[in-house]
Amino acid sequence: MTRWGIVLLFMILLSGCTQLSFTPTPIDDGFDHLLWVGDDQILTGPLDLQTLLLIELSGDSQTTRMHRAISPRFTLSTFINEKEFNQSINLESKDLVFIQAFSIQRNFSNVDYMQNAESWINFLHARGKEVVVFYPWFSAVDSQEDIERIDRLIHEIIWQEKLTMIPVGPAWMAAQEQRPGLRLHASDGIHPSAAGVYLSACVFYASITGESPMDNPVYTSKGFDHPEVIIKLDGDTVQFLQRIAWETVNEYLQKDEFQVIIKR
Repeated sequence: MTRWGIVLLFMILLSGCTQLSFTPTPIDDGFDHLLWVGDDQILTGPLDLQTLLLIELSGDSQTTRMHRAISPRFTLSTFINEKEFNQSINLESKDLVFIQAFSIQRNFSNVDYMQNAESWINFLHARGKEVVVFYPWFSAVDSQEDIERIDRLIHEIIWQEKLTMIPVGPAWMAAQEQRPGLRLHASDGIHPSAAGVYLSACVFYASITGESPMDNPVYTSKGFDHPEVIIKLDGDTVQFLQRIAWETVNEYLQKDEFQVIIKR
């Protein structure tokens, strides 16, 4: 081989090694990394840790890790700001993304909502992430018109994109219908009480594990009004909330129109 041939071969090999050094393969550490994307509703409880507690007491938390990306703009109802989101979290190692369907704002049109939601979904799918929609509760002052409109939009985008849904909002509506005197909202009518956090976590538990939260031994929770206080719920309330969560998930399963159990 000539001298120039040797030099050329060396440069090709060096170029190949340089490219490999800049594209490391993510290492599987054996954990399921779940990313919660939304506003401060997630921080009440905190909802992710309340869910993890339920999973832990069922004996299945050793491989689960929770992460958060929190901002008033991090919901499907707001167009994604990719720069802001990328600065808030390292998305690479996350296996699954829970994203909140809406915040307290209601000043978006139906067209805007669908376009904004698609901006998030396309962004996450393009990075190979499984997207799960967290359908949250409505505020205590939302009109029936707003509730029905947003409910239709959430189901439409989930149906259109073939996503999994965590039906927390429907579980709240079922609980409020059966027990109107049970306080699920905090005093501001927006954030959840300890009972509201517990019900929400039970729905997440059912969707994540595919198992019933009924008879789960966790009886404690935290609410928005007194975040530093661990509240022990009475047995009757716990059993009611566990049952409502499981019935809500099962109602969707029986209709078989929307996926509400995460397939892992």
